[in-house]
Amino acid sequence: MLPQQVTMRAGTVYFPKCGTGWLVNEQHVVTNRHIAQCVRRTFRSWPWVIFPDGSQIFLTRIRWSGEPYVDLAVFELEDPIPAKALPLGDPESLSRDMVVLSVGNPPNSRFQPNHFRVVARPPRVAGGLDGVIVLEGDAEAGESGSPIATLDGKVVGVLFARAPGHAYAVPVRPYLIDLMNADPR
Repeated sequence: MLPQQVTMRAGTVYFPKCGTGWLVNEQHVVTNRHIAQCVRRTFRSWPWVIFPDGSQIFLTRIRWSGEPYVDLAVFELEDPIPAKALPLGDPESLSRDMVVLSVGNPPNSRFQPNHFRVVARPPRVAGGLDGVIVLEGDAEAGESGSPIATLDGKVVGVLFARAPGHAYAVPVRPYLIDLMNADPR
């Protein structure tokens, strides 16, 4: 595991039976909307997450993107967790063939490191997610919600879908920034 992935691992969480998330600041966990919906169905009124050290914390309010194709959600933690938040980077810094890192929770492993190669980042997608990060590499079920970070450890995207040999990430800017400023539901 690379040093950046060790740091990423500390700020990554596991939603049992649903997927992955990560701390964007000491009070909020980022994941996908489809993971948040799974968490709400699975845990009903007391959702919680597990950290790599085995500690657990309850989640309170949630907000998710109402934009079509923007598969993002943010949970608020019951209590703040200092010093584990992952820094945000700029998706505009990505270029073709760049290697990016992730940490996720596939079915048979927890907090598993992975890496991808950037293959495209179309600025406009008709009716869809502008600036989607298209990655070459194998993502597994359970890695949805994983942070996608540059080699310097800055999160530029959130993994949301996969196809054979490829994965797709929502860019953190502008989508996560907009969602963090939205009203909680």
